[in-house]
Amino acid sequence: MKISEIIPKDKIIPQLKGRSKEEVINELADLFKDDPRVYDFEALKNDIFKREKIMSTGIGNGIAIPHCTTNVVKEYIAAFGRSPVPVEFGAIDNQPVSIFFLIAGNDVKQHMKLLGSLTKFMKNEIKEQLLGAKNSDEIYHVFKEFEERFLNNPALNR
Repeated sequence: MKISEIIPKDKIIPQLKGRSKEEVINELADLFKDDPRVYDFEALKNDIFKREKIMSTGIGNGIAIPHCTTNVVKEYIAAFGRSPVPVEFGAIDNQPVSIFFLIAGNDVKQHMKLLGSLTKFMKNEIKEQLLGAKNSDEIYHVFKEFEERFLNNPALNR
């Protein structure tokens, strides 16, 4: 599963407005309000927040991946957001977060594989590219470059 395939340009927010964990999650989730792949939008949001209450999805190094496995989506959905002002997210390193990936799917095995791929964005070089990108097109280009460099090269995919 390629990141560029599940996060199209229209699901990228280069300048999130939210300044709290709840606002950021709602802003990203709202991208799927009328998405035909989502059977029940309110249930989707509830599932994401329920998962977040179990343990913060702030994985450290300024990145959070709010996510859930749920039966209210037809296929994998994902969005990306970047905040110009770091947001307190309860991350494992106690640092605020600027980069957010929101994902939801109905296949636990695929879900774990995707989460593993997204943790590769913690590499400082890639993170800096995402932070420096000017717009959705440039962010999407970083996703494509990431796939070419890391996902297709077993030596770098560690």
